[in-house]
Amino acid sequence: MECPEKIYHKNEFGCSRKCVCHNAVHLYFGNISLLLSKQQLKDFSQYISDAVLSCNQEDGDPTLRDFFIPTRDLCIQFAMSYNELKNLLELAEHTLLMLQVDDVLEGNE
Repeated sequence: MECPEKIYHKNEFGCSRKCVCHNAVHLYFGNISLLLSKQQLKDFSQYISDAVLSCNQEDGDPTLRDFFIPTRDLCIQFAMSYNELKNLLELAEHTLLMLQVDDVLEGNE
């Protein structure tokens, strides 16, 4: 089954789109593609938000990929810069907002 091309949000780093096949969201950023449920997206967004808040970029280079997002496989991590983290956070937060709008419009709220 093909998913419609409903884009939730797009920025310079990636985009997110609705996946009706799995009742989820496709999140594309950099060269990474994730399929996340609504709860997984909320958790992921919170994790990224905490990471952005904990980064001290006063002395650092915001383009240096010195932050690593772990995956379930301990040998695989996503290397990201502070700027990429901020763009990813924007992408995730706007997507969550659009999911709320979808829920209200569909009467699921």
